[in-house]
Amino acid sequence: MIAARKAMITAGYLLKEDLFMPTKKQLHTRNLIIQTMYGLLQHKPFSAITTADICSAAAIHHTTFYRYFTDKYALLGATLTDTCAPIITLMTQGMTFLDALLQLIDQNRTVMLNITAHNQRNDVYYDLVQIFAQQLTLAATTEITMTDPLLVKLQAADNLDYAAHAVAGMIVGVLIGWADGSRSAEPNDLQTLFSERFLQLL
Repeated sequence: MIAARKAMITAGYLLKEDLFMPTKKQLHTRNLIIQTMYGLLQHKPFSAITTADICSAAAIHHTTFYRYFTDKYALLGATLTDTCAPIITLMTQGMTFLDALLQLIDQNRTVMLNITAHNQRNDVYYDLVQIFAQQLTLAATTEITMTDPLLVKLQAADNLDYAAHAVAGMIVGVLIGWADGSRSAEPNDLQTLFSERFLQLL
């Protein structure tokens, strides 16, 4: 259990300073840092955001930042995880995984642009794949997946982890092109692509 929590700390999903239950103050500070990153991503690309920018906007000392996150990439991972968290809730309301993901991407398009198209370095692709693969794995192991064709296919895979990462890679590639406008498509077109042609590839 401790080893697993240490791995999650390294990935940026738990407090760096505490292997056990965080206090309310720690949770508040962590959420403040995450919300600060989200706010900055609404105005500038990820490559232009520095740790100093984050600390200044959150009104915290840089030592406080490093108490919670190893670097801005770990913070980005936590920010994306929080942004994608509503997927399971949307699925309980009758949406498929892909439709729920598409809705979240559309609602956060400016942030997605500043992580992908407007970012001067292609250094977050792997992070996006990891986050989406985690969400796919989580969704595929819930009890609300029996009518979702994508998740049914994942459940039938010999190795769920590998299958989830392969699917996540394809999703990220499509969504990056959609977010930056380099591939012309309306939301309904993407829904058709995901629900029909995309599933035929699996």
